[in-house]
Amino acid sequence: DFLLLGSNVGFHSIPLENGLPIIESMESWEIGSISVISALQSESFDVDLLLMGDQSAWKTKLSDEANIAELDFTNLEALSSLLSESNASVTSAAQAKIFGRTPLLFVGTNFGLIGWNTTDGSEDIGKPWWIFDKLNAEDFVNQDILDSYKTATVNTIVVEESVQGSDDVWMGMGGGLHLVTMDLIISQPK
Repeated sequence: DFLLLGSNVGFHSIPLENGLPIIESMESWEIGSISVISALQSESFDVDLLLMGDQSAWKTKLSDEANIAELDFTNLEALSSLLSESNASVTSAAQAKIFGRTPLLFVGTNFGLIGWNTTDGSEDIGKPWWIFDKLNAEDFVNQDILDSYKTATVNTIVVEESVQGSDDVWMGMGGGLHLVTMDLIISQPK
C-alpha cells in the first residue's frame, strides 16, 4: 500500500506499513506543483491518474506489475495549454458516467469549468473545452453575491453514482451548490 501526495514540488509516493507511512522510503518526482489528483475511469485494469497543478496537467499509470519507482509522467498538452492561456489554476476534478457515451471529465478551476470527453487523458475523442468561464458563468450558475468576480470559480466537484444511467454531478461554488444537468452540459456547442 502507498500514500500518494501532491505538493508544491511535485508528486510523492510513501509506502505504508500497518497503515503508517514510512517517510524514509518516500519516492518523489519534481514535475511541478500538484494540487489535484484524480483517478480516471478507463477500460484498463491499471489505474490512470490525472495530476494537475497551477497551469499544468500530467497523467501516469499505476500497475500491479510495475515498480512504483519507475512511474512515467506524460504532460497533457491540450489541457495544460487551455489552463495556461487563461491563467487558470485547477481546484478540483471528477469524471462522470453518462448513459450511452464516453465518461465526461470535469475540471474545476478559478476561471471556470472545463469538460473533456476522455477516459485516459488522450485526445482520441476530442480536446478539452470551457463549459463556462468568467465571461459567461452567470448563464450557467448563480452569481457569487459577495464577490461577483469569483462567480466562475469551482471550489469542489463531487460525483454521485446514480442507478438512472448517468451520474449526478454536484459543484460547490461561491453562488451555492449546483446539480449539473447532464443533458444541458453535453449539448453545448463548443
